[in-house]
Amino acid sequence: INEFTPVFPDLKTLKEEVQMLFEELGDCSAETKIAQVTAYLNDFYGKPQKDNLMTWLEQEFNLTIEQNINFK
Repeated sequence: INEFTPVFPDLKTLKEEVQMLFEELGDCSAETKIAQVTAYLNDFYGKPQKDNLMTWLEQEFNLTIEQNINFK
């Protein structure tokens, strides 16, 4: 049996950390920034839920990526 311990970082601190990361990245594409934030979160906080992360990045940093939707 495994133990599950959820991690809920302080959002103010997390925003400051992500802002510093973006400053280091400079003028990278949104896709690169999202990939770097995801890697950072994986390393320090655990795997983020993709939809929640995307919503948070859009709200806090106005960062979005275009998604191609193919309807068949």
